[in-house]
Amino acid sequence: MVTDPASDVLQYTPVHHAVYGGHTDLVTWLLAHGAQVGKNSSAMVKHAANNHLPRLVHVLLEHGADATRVGPGPWVLAPEISTLLLARGADVNYPAGHWIWRSCTGNNSQRDNPDLVARLLACGADPQTRLRGATALHYTAKAGFLRTTQALLEHGCDIEAVSDDGDTALMYAMEAGKRADVAAMVALLVTHGAKIDRANAVGTTFREMARRSRRGDADEIRRVLQSARETRQR
Repeated sequence: MVTDPASDVLQYTPVHHAVYGGHTDLVTWLLAHGAQVGKNSSAMVKHAANNHLPRLVHVLLEHGADATRVGPGPWVLAPEISTLLLARGADVNYPAGHWIWRSCTGNNSQRDNPDLVARLLACGADPQTRLRGATALHYTAKAGFLRTTQALLEHGCDIEAVSDDGDTALMYAMEAGKRADVAAMVALLVTHGAKIDRANAVGTTFREMARRSRRGDADEIRRVLQSARETRQR
């Protein structure tokens, strides 16, 4: 058995160190000579998968590493790795709502990445999942992620779903930062059927929000609504 003098304190073994260093051959050698994947095996699999190391993922899984707690991540973009993990029980819905946090909120320097969201959905992400009372569509609208919002709509996300506060994704779009193209987001959502006269929990409609807004792009947003109204009247 291969032992690590630090493992009693840190719960890390030579296998952990080799995995986090990306040393596939060393991991293979250690496991072939009696080392065990031990504790935190899901974390090791997740690290290898998100760093696109399919051979390392395979070695870990073949030696009993647990894939069921890997959760969502960029590994879904790698077909070989995603096939391996899904076959071993990886769940992009674990923990609940985390796939939204990883791809739709705009936090942690996230970018508008429709490919990631499309692959998460293809790998089983639940489009009805909520994170802190709101859906993925709410978050992408607020983040100004036009392409990701389009991807969610194409996968059947409910455009009229309301947050725990009673707001729709269209209403969330008004909370986007200055860099977001809110008018384009509003146009996208309205084109896909978002209702501008639906009231939220306090009785305010999106039309009223737009009319009262003091955003720098408020006039452009109001023009989008006027254009949508004229289109419906034709």
